[in-house]
Amino acid sequence: MNKVAGLLASYIIEKGVVKEEYREVYEYGFTILLEMVSFVVFSVAVSLYLHMVLEGILFFVIFILLRSYAGGLHLNNFYACFVLSCLTLWGILLMTQNVYIPITVIVIAFLILEVCVYALYPVESTNREVDSVEDRYFKKRLETYLAIHLVLVLVCAGLKYDRCLVLIVATYVMIVITMVIGKCNFKKQK
Repeated sequence: MNKVAGLLASYIIEKGVVKEEYREVYEYGFTILLEMVSFVVFSVAVSLYLHMVLEGILFFVIFILLRSYAGGLHLNNFYACFVLSCLTLWGILLMTQNVYIPITVIVIAFLILEVCVYALYPVESTNREVDSVEDRYFKKRLETYLAIHLVLVLVCAGLKYDRCLVLIVATYVMIVITMVIGKCNFKKQK
């Protein structure tokens, strides 16, 4: 990834789009872009392969929004993050496809998991600590998404969308696990 990002940065510098002094910024930006694109391509491929495109989209909507505002585990290199993210997506989609859990159990589990997410907030990283203004903003956003997810779960329960409910609860389980590990890592690194 870094080599390709370096080549892209060299190309735009050669073409005069940016100055040499900004090379590191553009290399970093291209690296992040390439990493995100590779994960999205893999995720779409897995979702298509399993015939679970809507479930894949739902997973990402829930996972990305919660992780963005609640925090969680941050790995130090792209490949470890990529592998863990791919395994997470694949595992949750397979679980959604193959596991049946009674709706009452799912709703109760979801309520417990939502309380856990709220109680574990914030999960910070030594790479980026959150100031008090950001904390208030993130907490308000997190509360909004938790409320939206609660309504979604209640609607899915009412409509008896078992697969959707399993996916949401499995995603929340993964979020709580990564929040706990992230908190432990932050304490160790401090």
